[in-house]
Amino acid sequence: MTWALLALNIVLSTTAGIFIQQQDDSRLPEINALISLAEPTDDSQAFRYLLGIHSPAGSDPKAVGQALLEQIRQHEKAWASQPFAPDETGIYPALEQTLPEPSGPLFCQFSQPDCLASIINASETLRQTVSEHQELLQRWHAFSQLSDYRVLTRPHLSEPLPLYLYLIKANRLSILNSFRIAQEGQPERARQQLADNTAFLRRFLAQEGHLIGKMVAVRLLSDQLDSLNALLIRYGMNASFSIPPLSMTEKSFEQTAARELSGFAQLHQHLDGRPDLLSPAADIPAWYAHLLFKPDLTTNAIWPVYNDFIASSEMSPADFTQHVTQTARPQPAPHWIRNPVGTILNQVALPNMRHYAGRLHDLDVKIRLFNTVHTHADQLRGQTLYRFSNPYYPSDPRDLKVETSAICLTGPLADTTGIRCLRGFQ
Repeated sequence: MTWALLALNIVLSTTAGIFIQQQDDSRLPEINALISLAEPTDDSQAFRYLLGIHSPAGSDPKAVGQALLEQIRQHEKAWASQPFAPDETGIYPALEQTLPEPSGPLFCQFSQPDCLASIINASETLRQTVSEHQELLQRWHAFSQLSDYRVLTRPHLSEPLPLYLYLIKANRLSILNSFRIAQEGQPERARQQLADNTAFLRRFLAQEGHLIGKMVAVRLLSDQLDSLNALLIRYGMNASFSIPPLSMTEKSFEQTAARELSGFAQLHQHLDGRPDLLSPAADIPAWYAHLLFKPDLTTNAIWPVYNDFIASSEMSPADFTQHVTQTARPQPAPHWIRNPVGTILNQVALPNMRHYAGRLHDLDVKIRLFNTVHTHADQLRGQTLYRFSNPYYPSDPRDLKVETSAICLTGPLADTTGIRCLRGFQ
């Protein structure tokens, strides 16, 4: 009898342990509140226009964008019912024909030596390029007039994105057109056009919910500042305005984090209890899959990373410097016993989100540098600008020098894209 009771106790304890081990945590209320922000709005003419900006010549980008959006929504429904079907690709719906994409030396990266100078000094090539790609330039102007941009697709880690490359090329065409206008004797009009584009891109930066799209907006705004600086110096003009620092809405990654975290939460739910959890060829029982992977515990574990992501973007540059130099970057909480597969998944899935926040702060300090240069242009003496308080290090003002036609600022993180450099000096 004693051995029988002992054996029964072992069986009951093991069964209870397995049952308890399969239980997931509840998703944190903070996560639920954040991902609720990622629900798509009812309509956005601007988003539909951007979806179709690459449509063939003579077509209506908004109508094409609407057709593509309908395809995407069918894709979303299919994914919701069969998230890992063989045809699941997440690739942008393709068009048989698209608008020709501009290319050539005039579309160089401003971070490349002499890129901006070669554009300013171009004349006939510049005019020919603008003339050849008039339709894409017109689409840029039409898109910039739409103020209701909101992402209409549902969050998904592999969701189709607008073809931002066309937006980048269209913005460059607009910059080229501004220099063309200046060369033809209307530098004030060119200055106003660059200023208007800067205002539009700031609105787009605030409204964009995709991480890639927000980084595109940062890059384009950086190019606008370089171009405006070059124009003012080349034609000896005053800025006639001061560019405000980035607002909290423009800087915040809250909407972006909501989409990213929502995508992870959906993926985790779809992995729950799958027989092929360990490999496509595996066929494990659901109870064993629950032992190895728990969706909400996996999502909860990455909350500190995204909470830090949002907080990092909403700080002042000085506070950001202190934050990244004095606090360790949050890591997903490991749960090797209760959630080994989720722990491994979290370790391989997340980049350093602070780098993205750093690019926004780099743009913010570049705006302040631009204002200093053009508010105190009379203080330029040869290659030296009077003392400037870098917002990253406000207690340590420095003399800044123009080197290779640019003034570059230091910061707490590496500037891999050259955003902290203000270009266009002669």
